[in-house]
Amino acid sequence: MSKDQIHQMANLSKELLDFIQEDHFLQDDTKSKEILHKTITNLNERRFVVSVIAAMKAGKSTTFNAFLGRDLLPNENEACTTAITEIKHAPEPVEVVHKVYKNGDIEMIRATDEATLEENFHKSVRETRKRNEVSELEKYYLETPIKSLEESEYGEFVQNFILVDTPGPNEAKVEEFEVAELQRVALEQLKYSDALIMLLDYQTYKSETNAGILRSIFENRDDLAEDQDKIVFLVNKIDAMTARDGSVEDVIERVKQLIRTYAPVIEDPEVYAFSAKQAILSRAVLNGNATDAMKQEMKTNYGVNFQKEIVHEGIKYSVVPEPEMFAGDLLQTSKITEIEKSIIEKMFNQASEKMIQNGEERFRQVVQNIIYAAEAQIELSSENEHELISAVTENKKKIDKLRREGEGLKTFAQTHLAQLQDSTKDLIANLPKELEAIISKHIGGEVLESPDKDDLKRQAKEIQSFIIENVQMKINQEFDKIQRLVMNKQIEINSGLNQKFYDLSDKANEIIGKRFAIQFQTFSMEDIAVNKSDFKLNEEASIKADTISDGSDDDFGRILKKTLTAAGTGFGAGVILPGIGNLAGAVVGGIAGFLNAIFTEESGKTQEYYTLDLNSMKKDMIKQVKKDVDSIVKDMDKSLNQASKQHMKFIENQMEAFISNLKGQLDLIIKEYQKNKGNIAKHVAHMEEIKHQINEFSVRQENILRVQEEAALV
Repeated sequence: MSKDQIHQMANLSKELLDFIQEDHFLQDDTKSKEILHKTITNLNERRFVVSVIAAMKAGKSTTFNAFLGRDLLPNENEACTTAITEIKHAPEPVEVVHKVYKNGDIEMIRATDEATLEENFHKSVRETRKRNEVSELEKYYLETPIKSLEESEYGEFVQNFILVDTPGPNEAKVEEFEVAELQRVALEQLKYSDALIMLLDYQTYKSETNAGILRSIFENRDDLAEDQDKIVFLVNKIDAMTARDGSVEDVIERVKQLIRTYAPVIEDPEVYAFSAKQAILSRAVLNGNATDAMKQEMKTNYGVNFQKEIVHEGIKYSVVPEPEMFAGDLLQTSKITEIEKSIIEKMFNQASEKMIQNGEERFRQVVQNIIYAAEAQIELSSENEHELISAVTENKKKIDKLRREGEGLKTFAQTHLAQLQDSTKDLIANLPKELEAIISKHIGGEVLESPDKDDLKRQAKEIQSFIIENVQMKINQEFDKIQRLVMNKQIEINSGLNQKFYDLSDKANEIIGKRFAIQFQTFSMEDIAVNKSDFKLNEEASIKADTISDGSDDDFGRILKKTLTAAGTGFGAGVILPGIGNLAGAVVGGIAGFLNAIFTEESGKTQEYYTLDLNSMKKDMIKQVKKDVDSIVKDMDKSLNQASKQHMKFIENQMEAFISNLKGQLDLIIKEYQKNKGNIAKHVAHMEEIKHQINEFSVRQENILRVQEEAALV
């Protein structure tokens, strides 16, 4: 999809919007103006989200700083990022970091007389860890230029661009959730991002940890195949490679084989190798914000690769140039620019076809509706005023009867919600047995004995950690499956309801067509949604809430989600997922409690011994698991029932808005007739001119479409 076609579609939509605003008959058509304004926004300002996950020590923060071209995120030797960090592209840096807490509080981190923004940001991260406040923190949010966008040929289309830095498995100091925590984060970000970067360290990519991460995310998950094109693997630290490691191409091929082995759902892995360290140092020098220490590091570590020989008085000398002299070459050597270009181009190409398709559909809808409105004015201009008013009044009564169709819409939604309820039950039905199998696999039936009470505690803790890890990974998998199930069902319901409202428009046209040779304007359900002011999303809102969509240009999925959450009951992830999250907490918490409560002392021997009855522990854990799963099933049923009630109320409100819209169109006919009855000929001529102009817009749109189709054939 060419950039020119998006430009053309956006410009044509803007021209049509201007035409409507300048015409005294059309300028009150608020719905057409809203549709065009949203179309232009979606073509020019679509949001793109790229998330990065990595095992600890893979160089994630350094990679982010390389993307930014400034040493902003903390990258000290200890684990760094304590919470998600959202970085939104901005033409100029906004020198403040928002520290957002889960309770809604926001702390502003700024530069001070004593320290830079970077230094204060790093200090905040350290203090958050030190004070054990990680669990209270929602995210960090900041705006700064992202270098790759400034240099990309697609930069103007991806200005609404967000990088998401995710905390690694150990970075939040949750040591017992090693692979499980990274698995949870990866599955979460894969759903809501346009691209997911999985970062590996070339020195450790063959480790069992990385194999375990891939297995935990992709094993037995054929349903993730639909998202495989989003995933990009980056192998960092290639500047540390030696001759015995082989070539970079060899490393890339070995990583691909690793992915094919442990994540077979990814059929053709996209893998790149680069050096984040080379990239951040060279970009900092090129941007003029490198510290003396950074320049020295760059010269010491990489300058030898760019040294030059000079001859002085017949003697050859090797001279290492200053960093400014080889920064550009080092940036190219790092390979980061090739990676950035590939990711941005890939995202744009994946999104652009849908962007322009939706733009064309919405543009065509506005054009058709304006023609319908103009033709109605022409058709009814010859009517007798009394007969016209009488016929309109009669047709409004008939339109009122369409309310009965609302019951069919309710039945449609109820049927799909019931299917969702059954499907979630099916998914979770086997969970108790699967968790029981995990527990039984890792806990035997023996009784451990030791004269050392601390030794038994250590053994118990090891068992606890291992079981928690495996239980959590299984729960994460089921959690993600249910999330995807709910999101897909939401899209299905949204799409179905939209079509049914279009079908109702056809029925309305049948009613009015028996008396007048005119047609109603047609709108999607979102176009006639009530209380639109409630649907506005904060620009800094959670990415998760802002990217749930049915794929349409007007993002009706999230509009409906906002509508249904207005009374405190969500539809979508919010209905079920808090319960699944509680299941993880309950099971894990229960295991910890059992292990801490089962030590007993036996004193009938020459030396006092302590025992740990693993069989009793296993039985108690299995019992608790079953109890918690039963509780969650009940919670899901309750939540879905509440969502169903809210959905029915929503449909009732939409039916009222739909009927009101149709009757409003009939009222407009009377209003315009009465306003122009003194000069009908002039009014009719104006309507004919509108039709002519709108048909010209239609021809121009078809030309854009024709060029697109011809380009596709080439």
